[in-house]
Amino acid sequence: MYSAFVIFIFYIKARTWPDNKGETLVTEHFWYNLLNGGELHPRTGQLFDWKHFNASRTGGILLWTLIDLSFAAWQVQLHGTVTSTMVGAVLFRAIVVADYFWYEHWFFETLNGSHERFSFYSIYGFAVMMPLLWTLQTQYLAQHPVELSWPMIAAAYVVFALGFILNHNVNGQKALSRGKAGNVTIWGKPARAPTSLPGSHSGFRHGCAPLLAGRGQV
Repeated sequence: MYSAFVIFIFYIKARTWPDNKGETLVTEHFWYNLLNGGELHPRTGQLFDWKHFNASRTGGILLWTLIDLSFAAWQVQLHGTVTSTMVGAVLFRAIVVADYFWYEHWFFETLNGSHERFSFYSIYGFAVMMPLLWTLQTQYLAQHPVELSWPMIAAAYVVFALGFILNHNVNGQKALSRGKAGNVTIWGKPARAPTSLPGSHSGFRHGCAPLLAGRGQV
């Protein structure tokens, strides 16, 4: 109901009173407009960004850990214990969620934040599909408990740690480069990136060009 209501309201809004006509995409194709057209950053006032709110304050990222913990509790109810795999799945995603909210401003520099219109894909995707799909692991483990050997558990933690550190470091380097308009040194060399896309009339820069220096090359 929430998604259907928001999709309908902002479908109409993009055609009647968009916040910024220069950033609003309206075509002659109904289904394209419904699925991936409309405004980039519709707002209420100067501070309330609807796309940001929908991505991080509705059913999306905000609820991941709560849903995971609920499935962990269900596993205890069904089997009388919490498996090591359940602990790992809940912990890994909780770290990702905490990192997102600590560096929340990076959202506006992602492909989603920079280029995806506030329409069906963005609204339904964040509010419904993400909390459903991203918690399938803990839902499965709640009903089908799996225990791994200690070497396998250790390997899973190491792989997660390496992947998380690499991803976080890449995002940090990209944010640093954008914040200083590329005038930074990464790994002893000047930062390099393709020409960024134009800035937003509403104050956001929509360029999210990949970094061609440091770990961004990976």
